[in-house]
Amino acid sequence: MPIAPSRSPIESLRNGVRLRLQSSEGATGWWLLRACVVLSLSAAVLAHLPGSMGILLGGAVGVVALLCALRAVALEISLPRWWRISFAAATAGLVLSGSFELGRVLFATWLTLYLVFRRHRIHRRLRSRQRAAVFAGSLLGVVLWSLAPDPTGSGNWFVGFAGNIYWVARFGLILFWLMTALWLVVRARLHFLRLRPKIAVISLLVAEIPILLLLVFAAIAIFGFLGGSRASQGRAVIDQWVESVESGELAGPGPFAEAFGPELGPRPDWGDSLEICIAEAEWDPIPRTLLVVRESELWLALLDPSSEGSRVEAGYRFGQTTLRRLARMLRCEVRVVLEPEEELDLRLRGQRSQPSPDRDGESALWARPESATDSLSTPDLLRRWVPFGAVPMEARVFGPELEARSVLLVLKARPVDLLRELVPRDNSIHGAIAVVLAIVGGVFLLMQMLAVLFGMRIVGGVTSAVGKLHRATEAVARGDLDARIDLPNEDEFGDLADSFNEMTRALEVGQEQALQREVLEREVLMARRIQERLLPSSMPRIPGFEVAASSDPSQQVGGDYFDFLQLGDGRWGFAVGDVTGKGVPAALLMSNVQASLHGQALHPGGVAATVERMNTLLAESTDPHMFVTFFYGVLDPATGEAVCTNAGHEPPILLRADGRVERVRIGGLILGMLPGQSYAEHSLTLEPGDLMVLYTDGVTEATGPGHIGPEDQDDDDSLDESATNFFEEERLLEVVRQSRGLGAEDLRQRILREVRAFTEGRPQSDDITLLVLKRLG
Repeated sequence: MPIAPSRSPIESLRNGVRLRLQSSEGATGWWLLRACVVLSLSAAVLAHLPGSMGILLGGAVGVVALLCALRAVALEISLPRWWRISFAAATAGLVLSGSFELGRVLFATWLTLYLVFRRHRIHRRLRSRQRAAVFAGSLLGVVLWSLAPDPTGSGNWFVGFAGNIYWVARFGLILFWLMTALWLVVRARLHFLRLRPKIAVISLLVAEIPILLLLVFAAIAIFGFLGGSRASQGRAVIDQWVESVESGELAGPGPFAEAFGPELGPRPDWGDSLEICIAEAEWDPIPRTLLVVRESELWLALLDPSSEGSRVEAGYRFGQTTLRRLARMLRCEVRVVLEPEEELDLRLRGQRSQPSPDRDGESALWARPESATDSLSTPDLLRRWVPFGAVPMEARVFGPELEARSVLLVLKARPVDLLRELVPRDNSIHGAIAVVLAIVGGVFLLMQMLAVLFGMRIVGGVTSAVGKLHRATEAVARGDLDARIDLPNEDEFGDLADSFNEMTRALEVGQEQALQREVLEREVLMARRIQERLLPSSMPRIPGFEVAASSDPSQQVGGDYFDFLQLGDGRWGFAVGDVTGKGVPAALLMSNVQASLHGQALHPGGVAATVERMNTLLAESTDPHMFVTFFYGVLDPATGEAVCTNAGHEPPILLRADGRVERVRIGGLILGMLPGQSYAEHSLTLEPGDLMVLYTDGVTEATGPGHIGPEDQDDDDSLDESATNFFEEERLLEVVRQSRGLGAEDLRQRILREVRAFTEGRPQSDDITLLVLKRLG
């Protein structure tokens, strides 16, 4: 069976942290939003089909897209039952209203309440790339549906009803995509981008785009307000000429004569036709002057309202001389557009209108100032004529009847001329202001360049530091603890690099310690196995007796000891010992005790002699601070006689068949303290039904709830013994009395159960060893 490759720590981190938001609701919402995007864009395209087919297909597909959108929002919505009931009511109203507009108004109101006044929390369930895709789809959906055609009215009921469905789908999808884009912008997360693109986006939004908008604003202000003011000035000049005509101040040299000199003449030959048109118009009052458009020409007609029929006294044509005079006064290219709508249509189609020729072969509606020449060293970009302003003027189109029309006075200027106006040579104050503005602009540009330069350096430093941290982290994740970060930064990144280097050094030390601890644990486990082999693996079969024993260390290895020895003449030796301390030192001393007992028991002599020799050996070979409490006895199964000695051990419990309790205390000093000690023997006989329980202090000193140890006291000298809660000998004796009818093994298990129940699952504080010897009846 193939084994699946294990994931690296980096992959586990990405799968566990970066993708944790992809829940089942998020997957369902992403599927619905994706379907809504595809269906919405398809419906917007189908809506452009000609005739009723576009309305029918676009409305049908749009309704399905709208239902997907509503279902996606409903994944995380409060009061879902109320919204379902209200949706059913709005849908019923739309269907019952048929081709009337009341139904779609009600449904649009419901959509507004459903989509606007709530948080679109489903977007938080999406991943970053999915949110970016939905945002792009929402913008495209808004644009396409905004350009979709409106449903046309029709007397057909079915077409009218389909138009209502189409209108509801269009309104709902536009509203949904607008709210989607709004919430995605408000809660924008760019987790799918790397650090450098993120900072580039911030720089674009904070620095480049505002500067570009500022330049565009300045250009619009200059070419809009200044150009509009110049165009208004041109219309004011024309109004002044009109006033001169109305007041009759035309004689002699002057501005009007200079502008219309060649055009001053008698009454025009079309004056009679104009008088007829004015009479049919029935104006009251009749104006004194009138701008007239006739055969692609612009005329200023002078009328005499006092005469019968409003006689046309004179006509003045806006010819080349007039426009050149106006262009010289405004210092701009001047052009009169007689048909603005036709001009705009030609420009949209990439064409240019041709001005009508003057009587002398030149254009009468276009002129430039005579000083519009520059040296060849001036760049072409500065010499190009660009639109600079426009102003409308009211005129009358001369034809079968006088039709009102607005003509445009359009101005064009060159950047080089504007620069000359900003820095005139004959106005030192104005020139000084221009120099100051230039200096301020230069300083601003320099500061912006420095900001961009320092920003790039800072971004480069940040991304470089983060990249080094990222690579070093991946190296550590692969197991390379020698990875270090050489970062000269004196900021937080430098501190982070130092902390990372300290962390890797600590990891190296920790790994070495972990390896050492692992070796030690293996050695301790091996020592435990060796110790388990030192203890009897099975209970001996002694005729007429039941034997049970066990030893449970509190740590991996312990210092408690029990043993059975088969001696000559059918006798059996049995022993229980308790080494001071715990862990490996106690286990080593316990193995020494076991070896000493097995070695000395082979020599002839009594029980006391054997213990005396063991004490001498242990005192000479062990640390003075280490000692052993030891109980040793020799049992003759034939007679039931047992010869025992107690070397400072817990006195065994001898429970007679009649209920009497005896304690075996005769012996001597604990083993290993002083050599040359003598020990006494005690002989007793086990009658049928008698039992003997040997134990270590781990049984009687097992602690239960409420125990207060020395570490819990402020003063060791003031410890309150009543505050301790031990299992104690009395409780053990009571358990033995209550269970004397049990066999040896059952009694041992009963005692252990009582001890564990007393401690209530607390950790074992000391080694627990039990040996039960019972004579059968």
